Amino acid sequence: MKEKKLYRNYNELSHAFFYNQTERCNVQTYNRSMLFHNDRIFSYGTHYCIAEKLKSDKQGKKDILFFNCYNYSNTTVRHKQAVRSAIPPHYIIFDVPDASTNREANIKYFFAQLRDNLFKASKARTRKRYYLAEAERFRLTILQYRSLFHCSRLSKEQKNILSSHIVSTELLAYIVQTENKLKQAKIRKLQTEKKQYIANEAQNIQNWIANTRNYLSRQIYDRKVYLRISANKQQIETSKGSDMDIDKAKRLYCIMQRVESCSEYDGYRMSYNSNHLQIGCHNIDRSEIERIAKLAGWRCK
Repeated sequence: MKEKKLYRNYNELSHAFFYNQTERCNVQTYNRSMLFHNDRIFSYGTHYCIAEKLKSDKQGKKDILFFNCYNYSNTTVRHKQAVRSAIPPHYIIFDVPDASTNREANIKYFFAQLRDNLFKASKARTRKRYYLAEAERFRLTILQYRSLFHCSRLSKEQKNILSSHIVSTELLAYIVQTENKLKQAKIRKLQTEKKQYIANEAQNIQNWIANTRNYLSRQIYDRKVYLRISANKQQIETSKGSDMDIDKAKRLYCIMQRVESCSEYDGYRMSYNSNHLQIGCHNIDRSEIERIAKLAGWRCK
C-alpha cells in the first residue's frame, strides 16, 4: 500500500518519518509547514533541518539521529517537539547545531559546550551542580560519539578532559555542603533584615497613631490594619489611607455591639464576628476597634 504524501498534523508526519519506508520524497503536512525528504526532516523548508538519520560508520547497525539543538520560531519548536516524541527508543540521539553530520565540527561543538559548562561551574554559586552535570554529560557524549564514528586525533588537553569523571562523589558532597552554607547564610540575613524591619515599623506605627507621621509604608510582615483619631478629632483614619466621619464610626461601633450581624453600612459591604470586622477592603481586628473606642470615649446607650 502506497504511503500518502500529505499528513494532517505534525505528529503523523513525524511518525511517518521514522516508521514508513515506502515513500520518502517531499512528504509534507497539509499546510506545507513541515516536510521530510529521504532521511532529513525540515521545518518551513530545507533551510532548517530538524533532524537527520543515518547509520554509524563502525558497526553500520546502530540507528543514529542528529537533532538540531538551535531553536527559531514557536512553530518550529512545536515541530521539533513532535519529532522528538516520535523517535523510536533504540535510536542514539546527538543534539548538534543545524543537525550537522560533520564529525569534526560536532566534536568541536561538544568540547566547546563542555568547556563552557566547566567555566560556568567555576563562577556559579547556586547552580554549580547543574553546570558540572552538564559538563559530565558532554564528556560522555564525546566518548559515545567517538566510539561510533571515526574522528581525528585529540589534543593532549582534550584527552585529559576525557580521561576522568568531572563529577565525583567527593566533589558533589563538597558542592552540596557549600550550597547549604550559602543557603543558611541567606536565611540568616533575611531573618536579621526582617527583625530590623519589624523594629523600625513598630516605631513608625506608634508615630502614625500619635499623628506625628502622616503615612505608613506598605506593611510587608505585618498585615494588621491600624486606626487613629485624626488631628482635628473629626475622623477615624486607617493605616490603609481611608477615613470615616467619627460620628458614623461611633454608630457602626454601636451596631456591632447591639446587632449580631449586618451586611451593609454607609454603602459598604461588611461582616463581623467576635474577632474582626470586614468592611470594604479593610479587615480590622476587634481589639483595635475596642482600643480606638476606649480612646474616643464611645459609650452605646
